[in-house]
Amino acid sequence: MNIMRIKPKQGQVDTEITDALVLLHCEGEGLSKEDALLLDRPLGGALRELLHSKEFEGKTNEVVLFHTHGKIPAKRLILVGLGKKTDLGLDQFRQAMGCAVKRVRSAKSRAFSVALPDLTPRDCSPLDIAQAMAEGAILGSYQFTTYRSDAPTNKELTTMTVLTPHKSELGQISEGIRRGVATAEATVFVRDLSNHPSNVMTPTRIAHEAKAVAKETGISLKIFEQKDMEVLGMGALLGVAKGSHEPPKFIILQYHGAKKRDEQPVVLVGKTITFDTGGISLKPSENMEQMKADMTGGAEVLATIRAAARLKLPLNLISILPVAENMPGGRAMRPGDVVKTLSGKTVEVQNTDAEGRLILSDGLAYATRFKPAALIDIATLTGACVVALGQFAIGCLALIRD
Repeated sequence: MNIMRIKPKQGQVDTEITDALVLLHCEGEGLSKEDALLLDRPLGGALRELLHSKEFEGKTNEVVLFHTHGKIPAKRLILVGLGKKTDLGLDQFRQAMGCAVKRVRSAKSRAFSVALPDLTPRDCSPLDIAQAMAEGAILGSYQFTTYRSDAPTNKELTTMTVLTPHKSELGQISEGIRRGVATAEATVFVRDLSNHPSNVMTPTRIAHEAKAVAKETGISLKIFEQKDMEVLGMGALLGVAKGSHEPPKFIILQYHGAKKRDEQPVVLVGKTITFDTGGISLKPSENMEQMKADMTGGAEVLATIRAAARLKLPLNLISILPVAENMPGGRAMRPGDVVKTLSGKTVEVQNTDAEGRLILSDGLAYATRFKPAALIDIATLTGACVVALGQFAIGCLALIRD
């Protein structure tokens, strides 16, 4: 997916020449003096009438589009609700911009402008608002059409302009956009990797993606092949990979952004199972196609280190990806088998569908060699977590040492 260009601009809403001008509005609030004077007056009171008739109330993610018929330079106005002012937070801006870009696209526009709102959450700066708006716009415009034979052409949004009348805010808005684009690009990268089918996103392809990320300034790369893992003694990762024809990979990326190169790093370890059948302990066939996303943890740590390099974060960061495919082949690991992990501990495998904790055991053991300041693993580890917490919560287990 091509990421749209987002830029700041000093200007007024009544003189902005654009296909669509987006205005964000809180529920129950009247028109601002600026909107009333600069827009509602030349539009003959249309904005005030929309609010008075309750055709648009400003409820969360409510969207209304109307044509200006040449009364102002913008061809269309798109009003998007932020919800109640008392509940206003950065996520409301993200959601609103996600709704806005969908409406802009459905109007067959490829560029639009959005006015930086006067109403902001407590303790939030124009930088914070601009970042949230950039994130919401990019994530809301996401599409994955790589394998569609009828994929639309030339439908992607190209440009979003964040408009402010205050020259003094341009610096903060520009920095907010920079941060928002970097974080949203990281999310888009993870979505893309996870959406590719497993016959494309193999361990070898993951290694290829890591090489592309390593071209970023300040990132070094090391990839252990199967023979390297055998020498090191990564019996858990190798055991999981035994049933597949796809060779496993063990990928280490390092970013040095701290002032002191030897400063203790933050180490991320991501579960990267490019397809999980469950192995000999075969999963039910229903919804098994979703197991192509069992590499999302690895995709996230890969995207994180790329974002850190792009943002030039002042820390040392290491991303580790143990990569394998869990298949029920003739050489596959069996229930009851015993494997020896990199740490030297032996494990009796009672269920081959517990492959995530096996590959992570070798990944985490290797990570300790860097003496990390913090060690974080990210994984699509167990369906029981979804049963316990639902679709929209993340399970977190922390061990903190003094």
